[in-house]
Amino acid sequence: MANTLDSSGGCNKSWSSIHCNLAHVYRKQNLFDKSLLHFNKVLRINNKDVNVHSAIGLIYLKLGKVSKAIEVLHVALSILPNDPIALDLLDKALESNLRVSTKKLLNDDLLATPGSKDQLSNKSIGGGRRRTGRGNSTSELGSSSSVYRRIKEIKKWWC
Repeated sequence: MANTLDSSGGCNKSWSSIHCNLAHVYRKQNLFDKSLLHFNKVLRINNKDVNVHSAIGLIYLKLGKVSKAIEVLHVALSILPNDPIALDLLDKALESNLRVSTKKLLNDDLLATPGSKDQLSNKSIGGGRRRTGRGNSTSELGSSSSVYRRIKEIKKWWC
């Protein structure tokens, strides 16, 4: 009897359903490692399940592994290009990736600015010159205002 279940694929389908349900339970309990383990068992049985790939993408998003989430969600969309769940999750993953990249870019730009270490430690920049009230001196205020202008430009572009 066990051989007939294996040869007909019924046993695999049953195991796939069991592992998928367990994976969703673990995901809802924030036990992501166990969830991924069971979702991967489902994929070994049937690697063309868009819902499983989408759920794995969601887990990677929750773990902060945005690149991995994007990769898995692309696999899901290669199976079913108009899947609304995979599309929505991919949008969120790409937005998250953009936010992280923009933040890193701004931090790198701020750190690359001459005298930025002094600026970050609340010291004056520009060779120790202090603001004299004239518009032509280099000061902490002048430098940070250019950073704020760049942030505003990026926000306009991004939103």
